[in-house]
Amino acid sequence: MKNTEKENAIPFPVYLVYGMDLETKDKEIIRNFCEDYGITEVVEDKYLSVPVAVVDEVYENEPQGVMKIFKGPVRLSGFKLRSEDVDGVRCLIAEYESPTMEKYFEMIADLYEAVDHDPSFDLVIAHHYEGDHDLENLSYHLNRYAPYLTTSGDISGLYDDRETNAIMLGYDEVPEE
Repeated sequence: MKNTEKENAIPFPVYLVYGMDLETKDKEIIRNFCEDYGITEVVEDKYLSVPVAVVDEVYENEPQGVMKIFKGPVRLSGFKLRSEDVDGVRCLIAEYESPTMEKYFEMIADLYEAVDHDPSFDLVIAHHYEGDHDLENLSYHLNRYAPYLTTSGDISGLYDDRETNAIMLGYDEVPEE
């Protein structure tokens, strides 16, 4: 049962990030795709992951640590690329479809009141993106390169601002405010 009383919030000096890593072979597929289409600033392998939810406050009656909820590999498919400015950095983002990830997000949202964003089923594949590609056409080619990507392991854990930023955006820099 959720506790929505703000005064009962237990402050976290870090964020609770739930997410999954990608298979090594799929990281290579993304790197090769980006190289073939002239996309630079590809996310480093260690940050090429799939964040599912971020929790920024934990209340008394909620789990006080990271729960292991992900089971087995999950397939992501139906990629659609978009370019978006995130905290002042233009990113190339691959939206994906995955009913399993939707269920995982719902499980996390049921556990915690303070999930800090609506579900967005996407992963950043390049940051500081400066391309002028036809993203619809590029999406078609990505789906031919990778009809699906597979997650390989759990990256869920407690992360500070810099680490959370790196997981969500794919690079180490902390944006200036």
